[in-house]
Amino acid sequence: MEKRVDLGFVEDIDDLYLFKLKSKYFPSKVGGKPSWLSLTHLPSSEQLKCELCSHPLILLLQIYCPIDDLSTAFHRTIFIFCCVQPNCGGGFKVFRSQLKRFNAFYDSEPPDYEAVEEKLDYDPKPENFGVKLCSVCGCFADKICSACKEVTYCSREHQKFDWKQNGHKELCGRATSNGASSALLKEFELVIETENGSEDNRQKDNVKTEAQRMQECIDFINQRKPSCQDENFDEYENNCIKDDIYDNFRRKTKQNADQVIRYYSYDRKNDFFDPLWINNEKPATIPNCENCGSQRKIECQIMPQLLYFVGGADKSVDFGTLLIYSCIESCDAKDENIAYLKEYVFIQNFKQ
Repeated sequence: MEKRVDLGFVEDIDDLYLFKLKSKYFPSKVGGKPSWLSLTHLPSSEQLKCELCSHPLILLLQIYCPIDDLSTAFHRTIFIFCCVQPNCGGGFKVFRSQLKRFNAFYDSEPPDYEAVEEKLDYDPKPENFGVKLCSVCGCFADKICSACKEVTYCSREHQKFDWKQNGHKELCGRATSNGASSALLKEFELVIETENGSEDNRQKDNVKTEAQRMQECIDFINQRKPSCQDENFDEYENNCIKDDIYDNFRRKTKQNADQVIRYYSYDRKNDFFDPLWINNEKPATIPNCENCGSQRKIECQIMPQLLYFVGGADKSVDFGTLLIYSCIESCDAKDENIAYLKEYVFIQNFKQ
């Protein structure tokens, strides 16, 4: 298998084509509510709590990444969730879901990706299988509004948010809350291109605008890298090493400065891929898969440029880079009631 790096870029999607971010189109996307792959046995509310502050996590991004020669992973998606609470912003969790070609949810033939209108008579979603979703974040819901008995939630926090800030106080008993929520990150389509020549392949309606956006991403990252002048003298030598690593990171990403994800394609059972580090603080060990005991290796890397697109005054999510390690066997859960297996994320931060 040829080693290859694929890059992910965010793209705005026209409201007319938002239906293509639904589960039945197996999307890769940033923000919004999850487009679940398996439509039953979703991660529990407890699983999607931040381990630092206990608040509910929301979707950061999901990437569709099937494995061609593995029948049990004909469909496969990695979901990355994050905490956006002020003074936290450090909670991240990763889940992997996969399905065979012939499954209980989707047609065995691929969807029509060129469609300009949605096929309304075919809309598989968790609700069709008796699963309740949180009105705010779209995750598994095990709570319900005690007044109207209609709207469901994943947590007390999101129930309060919906009541006070999302309009349910006025709508309760008369209508359900709308699908949009200011609690979520802005939604984008995630477009994947091969690293070599990706600039030539990407469609640019406005070259100047694209160049400006790339420069803004470069400036954004440079602003996040602390100056050596801010460090103590006794840390100088260590910082020089870190700066060499960071300079390599900057060189490798300069050509495609607005990349938000790096996906590593290689023979993960027999080969190795070194991701792009931003400093020399690397994981001492990578835990093996808790489900089957196999080794985990790097699968993809979330880049700090993503923060330029999803960040905001009311969203406190922060990282240098997120390194996603997954089971090299891409195993199925031993328990048939589990459809989402937790994987490992290592967080590198810019030193503040």
